[in-house]
Amino acid sequence: MNNIKMITLFHPHDKTPFMICIVSKVEDTEHGLKLTLENGNNICVNNYSHYLLSDSVSRCDKDRLKNIYIRLVSELTQ
Repeated sequence: MNNIKMITLFHPHDKTPFMICIVSKVEDTEHGLKLTLENGNNICVNNYSHYLLSDSVSRCDKDRLKNIYIRLVSELTQ
């Protein structure tokens, strides 16, 4: 069985998933976090307040939120 790397992005207002991504690589760019999907397409996540993470945005700074995404994708791709 292949190691599948999936993350689900949620919108905080209705708390329902709006995107499931199979991610192969993550980079921190000037436009935000660039998630490279297995099919070669890229998603840029640049407004972290639109995504529901383990901590609320008011309690996290942007660097910490970036580290959460980077650590998540890193763990999923191992």
